[in-house]
Amino acid sequence: MANEEGFDYEIFLNPENSNGKLEANGTWNGLMRDLID
Repeated sequence: MANEEGFDYEIFLNPENSNGKLEANGTWNGLMRDLID
């Protein structure tokens, strides 16, 4: 699919082993933080 659509991707494991949770201060942790950063 990536070849047909012309994009690259990389698979990695988040060191926190978390999809992400919205913290009380309004920031994200886990994978969501990695995507934002």
